[in-house]
Amino acid sequence: MASSSGLLKKGTAASDYPSISAPDSLIRLSSGDQLRLRWWGIGSGDLDLVVDTRGDLVIPDMGRIQTRERNFRQVRDSVEAMLKRRIKPNLIDVQIIRLTKANVRVSGLLAKPGLIECPAGTHVSQVLKMAGFEVNHAVDSLTSELPGLYYAIDQIPSLRRVLVVRGGKDTIWIDLLRALRFGDPTQDPLLFDGDAVRLVARNQLVSVAGGAFEGYVEMIPGESIANLLVAMGESDTTSSVELMDPHGQFRKVLPKDAKADSNLSMVRIPARRPIYLPPVVWVVGQVNHPGAYPFAPGMHASDLLKNAGGIVGGDDSGVVVSTKRAWNWLAAAREKSLPESFLLPELKVAMTDYVLHVRGNYSDPNVVLQIGDTVFVFKAEQVVWVGGKVNRPGFVPWKKGAGVSYYVNAAGGYAPRAWESRAQVFDWQTLQVMGVDQPIRPAAAIVVPEERFISPDQWFSIAATTASLLIAVTGLMLQLATYK
Repeated sequence: MASSSGLLKKGTAASDYPSISAPDSLIRLSSGDQLRLRWWGIGSGDLDLVVDTRGDLVIPDMGRIQTRERNFRQVRDSVEAMLKRRIKPNLIDVQIIRLTKANVRVSGLLAKPGLIECPAGTHVSQVLKMAGFEVNHAVDSLTSELPGLYYAIDQIPSLRRVLVVRGGKDTIWIDLLRALRFGDPTQDPLLFDGDAVRLVARNQLVSVAGGAFEGYVEMIPGESIANLLVAMGESDTTSSVELMDPHGQFRKVLPKDAKADSNLSMVRIPARRPIYLPPVVWVVGQVNHPGAYPFAPGMHASDLLKNAGGIVGGDDSGVVVSTKRAWNWLAAAREKSLPESFLLPELKVAMTDYVLHVRGNYSDPNVVLQIGDTVFVFKAEQVVWVGGKVNRPGFVPWKKGAGVSYYVNAAGGYAPRAWESRAQVFDWQTLQVMGVDQPIRPAAAIVVPEERFISPDQWFSIAATTASLLIAVTGLMLQLATYK
């Protein structure tokens, strides 16, 4: 798949670009982070920017933008606003090239408290694992018999009350159990340089009978039973449940009307009818008949488009076909013979990711589909970038079947000293150099180099070097003749 960063900088590999599965509003910058700013219009520009030690982003000849206590989306909007005031470009692109390593301080009930160096944008659960705390193991232990009841309560870290301090200022409590069981990504946030995490002692455990995860759950005194059910991994918080007190007496309550307290010892969840997951795939967007269609093993996205009546306006109507793997965990769950695998909390995590990345994992109509996949067909401006020795470098509209000469003419034609025969086509979907006679796909880049030119002073230098070499060789031959 093409990098979301667009055209790669010369000498920069695609792997150098950070890959954080999060919206721009959740990414924070710190000193040393590198960005790339490009703009096109009457003029064009290409700048590499670095956040300085004060947290400022300096744009030469334009101004300074503060990045501290702001997310990447806010910084990007400020950069774009500054450029529009100064030079009024037609198109602006701001991308993160590299994020510096984050130093996150972890403390509390951990095997390895201290300063953890990790990639910027690492989840809390992953940082805790680096500090010796196995979050998944702790969650799994809650489904075993008497998990940790033989230990003092103040020796076991809480999963439901993890303290996160962002940049030394904003303090929040997160619920990792809710994140992992219910699939709530807000409860396992991303960490950046200067953040801190602290594990505190666990609260009282409550026994759980029935539901998605039988075993135990940590209770936070005073919370609603509805909130407790979410921590158990239950999606239904409206149906009645039964609460047991220390005397073994049950009472039926509505989750929204009851509170958890120290007298609660068990929550019993009635059995519910399982939900059948139909073997279907979905198609939405610019197709004649969007909706759900029966899944057939081996079917491709292009097959689904045909079943949906084809693309509105035809295949060459300026659209992009994209497939989202919304059910990544389904196959893994089936391998474990879990009968209701579609109810797993990981599935809800996938669905959240599905919303955040609506354009999908694959932009290829020939990708093989899996059950639950969704194919998007959406309008897109399909362009080709033309650079180098052309009169108007920049983006030009893509045209099916058009060759290099068409795009060069669209970019104002060859500039003086253009080396026309050495023009190259780069395909950023495959990160390969393509032949000029091969089909040019959208998002390709055409680069026209400058014709070789040797100035008079360079000729003089070459002549002097050649003369020196001849003198040296002649001297060596004379020495060899003397030895003879």
